[in-house]
Amino acid sequence: MKHYFPLLLLLLAIAGCKPFTYPTYIPHYHVGLSQSFPTKDSVMIVIDNPLDVRIRVKVLSEQENEILKQANPIIVNPREKREVYFPFDSLEWANLDIGFNYNWYEVRLTDSLPELRVPFRSGKAYKIMQGYHGSFSHNSDYSRYALDFTIPVGDTVNAAWDGYVVGVTQGHSRGGNDRRLRDYSNFVTIYHPDYGVYTQYVHIMKDGALVEIGDTVSMGQAVGLSGLVGFTSAPHLHFNVVAKDSFDQKLKSIPAKFGKTLKGSDMKKGILIRRK
Repeated sequence: MKHYFPLLLLLLAIAGCKPFTYPTYIPHYHVGLSQSFPTKDSVMIVIDNPLDVRIRVKVLSEQENEILKQANPIIVNPREKREVYFPFDSLEWANLDIGFNYNWYEVRLTDSLPELRVPFRSGKAYKIMQGYHGSFSHNSDYSRYALDFTIPVGDTVNAAWDGYVVGVTQGHSRGGNDRRLRDYSNFVTIYHPDYGVYTQYVHIMKDGALVEIGDTVSMGQAVGLSGLVGFTSAPHLHFNVVAKDSFDQKLKSIPAKFGKTLKGSDMKKGILIRRK
């Protein structure tokens, strides 16, 4: 098949069609950050938090400033648009670029985890297509403890725990067994501040998200419709729990448990999982 791909691109060009392109950026949550200089000796930082969860913001500058140090980090409440003023004593400081770094305020160690609910409707049963450390795609720090449930296209995907929706992408429709399609995986991401973890629901069908960024969701609430979008060989829901244990550390996949007795490590390929 790979030998015919260059020919296909050539035929598309001859026909006047644009060849298929892959995205370089996937939109996620967005916090508004801007700066202005309302007076000659101060800078104003405006932070617009659209989410139902507190965030903390670090204001960064190449030049040392004691007032800046004392004010950092800035805590912004849910749905708050906050204006913060910093006086300065030289025009040189005012002319420097100011950077930002932001993250959730509730960053916790992940010593304990919630007893999750399997991410589909009551009375349904689906097999595990790929479990922990799956060789097909669960072999990186970001995905090694993910679980793939063989949920057919159009079936409901449900929240595994209470939380806030912090990421939704649902505009893609292309899917197949091609790693370059990884970034076309529509998804819903939910943050769970009680435990400092995120759950991810990936391969949602086009326009299949049932929630929006900033929504508060309850355990068991419908959040999307399963699809065949992104890097996948068959319809399924890719479910992943990710966390970090410090402000700047990258997110990584962690093991999950469901109810009192069922662990994610028990969910081997081919096992039927039923939600009572």
